[in-house]
Amino acid sequence: AAPAETEPVAEIVEPVPEQLCSFSSVPSSISVGLGSAAGETPEFASVGAFLPIAQVLGQNLTYLSGTGRLDNFDDIGTNVILGHRLYNSSGTRLYGGYLAYDLSTTDDSTFNQLGVGLETLGKVWDGRFNAYFPLEGRQLIAENPGENIFENPLTALEAEVGTKLLSFDNAGDLRAYLTGY
Repeated sequence: AAPAETEPVAEIVEPVPEQLCSFSSVPSSISVGLGSAAGETPEFASVGAFLPIAQVLGQNLTYLSGTGRLDNFDDIGTNVILGHRLYNSSGTRLYGGYLAYDLSTTDDSTFNQLGVGLETLGKVWDGRFNAYFPLEGRQLIAENPGENIFENPLTALEAEVGTKLLSFDNAGDLRAYLTGY
């Protein structure tokens, strides 16, 4: 007997939307740096770490990040950041926020500040907002007859928007940003 002929079956394939970010997991990392102005002796050393605290793969990430630095091998600084990033269900936009603590020293003063920030990143445009709040006021650094010299920490606000200009296959994008401070 001859085999029965079967009709070809059409297979329906749903297109997969392009993802802003795809990953299996975000790893911990450690960095060490030594920097200087062009061709000069080293001006600062730094060490940093990034530690994912909680992850739901492809959906969100809570992390702790920190950096310590030694400027001119004399003045110290550090920051610690607790942040969270959330990917929307279509994978085309990322939302994030953070809280931070910073410590900076100069030859004469030590300054502490808190920071907060929000961001949204996408395929075509990005936006960020950061605010910095000093935890102490001005500090006297020199008393001279008739003139005292102070260092003043400032509250600062920063906003940034950017857009994609060019896209390179497997090499990322060229983007332009406008920042107000």
